[in-house]
Amino acid sequence: MDRMLNDRPNLSTDAPLMGTPSRWKHRYTVLLVLILVETMAYMDRKAVFLLLPFMADEFHMSPLAMGLVSSIFSTAYVIAQIPGGLLNDKFGIHRVGSVAILSWSVFLGLTGAATNYVYLLLARFGFGLGHGVYFPASLYKTLAIWFPKKQRATATASVFAFANVGKALAAAVVLSIAATWNWRIAFFVLALPCVLLAVLFWKLVPNNPAESKNISAEELAELEDADEPETTDPSAPKMTLLEILRQPNVMKWFSILFTFEIIAWAFPTWLPIYLVKERGFSTFDMGFTITLASLAGAAGAMAWGWLSDRFFSKRRHLLIIAAQLLASAAATAMLLATSQMAVMISAIIATLAIAAFFPAFWAMPMVALSKKSMGLSSGVINMGGQIAAILAPAVTGLALQLSANDYNWAFGLQIGATLLSLLITVIAFRTRTKRDQPTEKAPA
Repeated sequence: MDRMLNDRPNLSTDAPLMGTPSRWKHRYTVLLVLILVETMAYMDRKAVFLLLPFMADEFHMSPLAMGLVSSIFSTAYVIAQIPGGLLNDKFGIHRVGSVAILSWSVFLGLTGAATNYVYLLLARFGFGLGHGVYFPASLYKTLAIWFPKKQRATATASVFAFANVGKALAAAVVLSIAATWNWRIAFFVLALPCVLLAVLFWKLVPNNPAESKNISAEELAELEDADEPETTDPSAPKMTLLEILRQPNVMKWFSILFTFEIIAWAFPTWLPIYLVKERGFSTFDMGFTITLASLAGAAGAMAWGWLSDRFFSKRRHLLIIAAQLLASAAATAMLLATSQMAVMISAIIATLAIAAFFPAFWAMPMVALSKKSMGLSSGVINMGGQIAAILAPAVTGLALQLSANDYNWAFGLQIGATLLSLLITVIAFRTRTKRDQPTEKAPA
């Protein structure tokens, strides 16, 4: 805490992420906007998982059909990854990010207006396109532009932490609205703040610090001094898609994320249904468990991000491995638990570990890659995770359907994928050679 309140006269890029009120910088305002967007975005995403039992009853969905509701979102999301990266790199975060937020708010409202299963899938597809353009390209490009390298993991962790706060709020807010009125009203209520956030993003997040009317000369000079050599030259070319695909580190990150995202998507998709139908939780107890798990995830994300910057800047893969081990162990313990309390504790720990993985993971490409091509590069890496997101919920639903609703098969698949991700991480980073070195060279 003493470091965070350091009041030295000259604030360098080694300084803490947040300073005293008199030293407030515009990049902190940008971070707050990103946090608000992340919070609402994950409330929106979590709402579908929480309301799926209500929608399943109304539209008479099979387990496979329920899994497809999540997978259709992921299909659109992955389709938008490369185009979203290209759009952000070409037109800038200011316009692309704002339009993306506005578009998903519209489709969120249309989800609540769905009158049949097909209409529901179409609304979810449009919702996924909006999210896919913003995540990760707009988000990570904004963080790369507005924060020095030494602060990026902490800034990223702050955003990820509030993703879990959004999930926690969703469990309390969405289920309360659904219980008081119905599941449709919950989607309408969630759509309105997203429209306001699109306006806020447009007003406060320019394409780069030099375009901001709110940044001080001191902060602008600070960011320019901390800029990477290859990005300070405006004539430096951006990497092409083929060049990015040829980067060894990019494909390592792609593979690790692909295998880990299976549990990251399937676990929260099926956990509410598992708790209610398999473990006998009431709706209130399920919501309470999901809320606690999400708050634990927020704490885990913040802790892993801080540790990544503070102690593991050269060994970030160790935090990734720790999260993978903890997630697989806790999910296994949940299946073996014989009491509701043990199930709840295991689910909370698993959620914490899943959330903790991402700040440590994304800190690696965010530090290593040039921000000029961050939109496309992060889109390529994240595409691996989103391919898994398409497959995981639907495959889990199919496993349940073929096994007569045996959840050991469903969660066993997720645990196996997590252990495979662990194995890939160990092999990929068995040496420290060039692990955290930039993958994009400065122009000659």
